[in-house]
Amino acid sequence: MFAHAASKQSRLRAQYFAWHRQRSQRNWANKTCGGWHVFCNRWNEAIGRRPLAMVVFFNATNTLTWVTTLAALSRCIAQSHLQIAPDFAVGWLVMRSTVKLRQPLNLALAAGLSKLAPSLSMLKVSPLLTAFATDTDTRNMATSAWAKIFRCRLLGVRGRSILRRSLQDGARLFRWAEGPIDRCGLAFFLSCKFTNICILCATTAASMRGLDLSSFCDFGHFQKDAGLLACTSLVNAVFVPMHFYGAVGSLRVIESLAARAWQELAEDDLGKTTETTETEMTEEVFTKNLISLATALAAAFDLAVTFYLIWHLTGPGLAHPWMSGQPAAPLEPGEQKRSRSNCFLTRFLCVKR
Repeated sequence: MFAHAASKQSRLRAQYFAWHRQRSQRNWANKTCGGWHVFCNRWNEAIGRRPLAMVVFFNATNTLTWVTTLAALSRCIAQSHLQIAPDFAVGWLVMRSTVKLRQPLNLALAAGLSKLAPSLSMLKVSPLLTAFATDTDTRNMATSAWAKIFRCRLLGVRGRSILRRSLQDGARLFRWAEGPIDRCGLAFFLSCKFTNICILCATTAASMRGLDLSSFCDFGHFQKDAGLLACTSLVNAVFVPMHFYGAVGSLRVIESLAARAWQELAEDDLGKTTETTETEMTEEVFTKNLISLATALAAAFDLAVTFYLIWHLTGPGLAHPWMSGQPAAPLEPGEQKRSRSNCFLTRFLCVKR
């Protein structure tokens, strides 16, 4: 009897220690991964409700940190009377030129990173990596537009059948690709950032060591600003977590402001007797309109920074004196071709004469 009681007591003690060990491990996991799980839930919930607004806010936060970094570096350079080496611009140009060539390496790194850190697959980033970021209203508008196209008499029965089959295949392909993109999307995003930084730093170091790349990228009048812009892009990669937090925080702040404003409007109209109509605005419509306004302002901010950068690089006193109204010195045919093909960001910013 005593032996049975002792064995039962030892078994209960072993079960208690096992439960205590599992609880300690669970608490440690919650402390280490709880913050990540909470943020992933917030991000996925926000991007599921407002995908287009989240993408725009993410890009606007990226642009804001880039502009802040550029202003800080410019002020530091002006006060210290230093100049960022143009070798950073060489590294930046090589980095941008080899983006497509590094895609297999990025995919391999993303596959390995997703296996080492499975928790990265919790963050849904498919709207950031694809061109599809549509909410319910946009999908309804697209559906109505396709319905109008299907009612067109010029298509005929065969044309409608081909178009319907193509749309179904495209939707099926997108649903199939959305799973792998969400599963390895963040790992692929981080792998692209990592390889970009590695290529930029390696090429910059090689150029500083004496590697001659003047025939490949002669920046001419852009030498002063090219290194600063490239260094700004390098430093801005450090603020990638802030871009994610900024997008979620912006949406939450706007929604809270909309709820507070709607509550104040409801309190003001509480004592008034108004007739209810079919076009009466609801809280959801009010919040949606405010978020649409904020999204438009964020997109306008992105465009303003882009146009200012283009104007700064191609404005008067830089590479194109003909844009300021002053006559440009005549160039030889070979020199003219070289000046147009080797300037900074030539494929995106330089205008043909």
